[in-house]
Amino acid sequence: MDDELFLISAGQTETGRRPANDDCILLDCEHGVYAVFDGASARVGGRTAAELGSEAVRQTIAELTARRGLQLGAIGEQVCETAFQAAHRAILAAQAQDPNLSGMTTTVALVLHCGRELIVSHVGDSRVYLYRAPELRLLTRDHSLEHYLKDHPQVRPKVQRPGKTLVRALGLQSQELGASHLRLTLELDDVLLLCSDGLTDSVPQWTMREMLAGAQLIDPAAVATGMARAALSHGSMDNVSVVLLKATDRPVDSPRTVQYDVAALATATQQPVVLGWLTFLEGARRGEVLALEASTVIGAQPDCRIVLTEDYASGRHAELLRAEHGFVLRDMGSTNGTFVNNVRTERANLIDGDTIRIGRTAMVFKSQRLEP
Repeated sequence: MDDELFLISAGQTETGRRPANDDCILLDCEHGVYAVFDGASARVGGRTAAELGSEAVRQTIAELTARRGLQLGAIGEQVCETAFQAAHRAILAAQAQDPNLSGMTTTVALVLHCGRELIVSHVGDSRVYLYRAPELRLLTRDHSLEHYLKDHPQVRPKVQRPGKTLVRALGLQSQELGASHLRLTLELDDVLLLCSDGLTDSVPQWTMREMLAGAQLIDPAAVATGMARAALSHGSMDNVSVVLLKATDRPVDSPRTVQYDVAALATATQQPVVLGWLTFLEGARRGEVLALEASTVIGAQPDCRIVLTEDYASGRHAELLRAEHGFVLRDMGSTNGTFVNNVRTERANLIDGDTIRIGRTAMVFKSQRLEP
């Protein structure tokens, strides 16, 4: 039997440019349930729907796991469906009691951890992604009118532009719940991203892929913060919520189950936090994405962080160093040189989009800066 894998978790939610935050995240390491909720309402109640949904899901799964002899791994999909139905009923009940809450709904994207397996469940357009190097894969499909019309071409919509209209959500009275469930076998170093549409509507998927690659080496909390801030820097007008899960073979002594606050992180460090990545464009490692450490050495020697198995590379060819304002590339006395944007260089302050070439290997540099 395969050894159990554990999950390191981190979450970040940002109000952004909205007057209030209607998102909610759930990080319950004890019961192995992690989720993002994105509330909505024509009047008020979006936040209420998200919070009611979160608490109902948490409580239902906690009660089911407490029952003697119940093996969640075997019936994980039913557990998630039961939890979603409980949340749906709780929101509908609140609507019935308070007319001001009429019409409030919430999406949900959830991961249930069962040893080596995960149950991925969702309702609405909050998403779950899997980064399994070097590929980023979307595990969910938005329950939107746009996708519904693609699946039912015989249906003529009442609106010309269906846009982001949802056909399924917790608390939506006119439709059946219609949750979607997927079972996934977890592998070491997998990184899962649960997020609201405030992230996916603004941050390109290739940027998400590069940042998730960083979660394999950098504290997932810093990457979660970076992704939320990236959405705001890309002009997101919505709330932004991110949950990151990283698979490890070591028990997690202190699960990161708190909500990470950008301001608190900046206050604690009192200096900018810079995350950097290299995407390999040409050469034997083409397609890989690698997160940069404080010092990343490139060369032919096996102890280098980035090993290049080609004749052009010297033993210790070049080094990338994290500095206060970004990353610096320096040549380490190589025979054939290090090139930045096709110019041979001894030392260069890198900026986003710079191309680094060593022999046949070409890499593009990207970074995300978190201000204090």
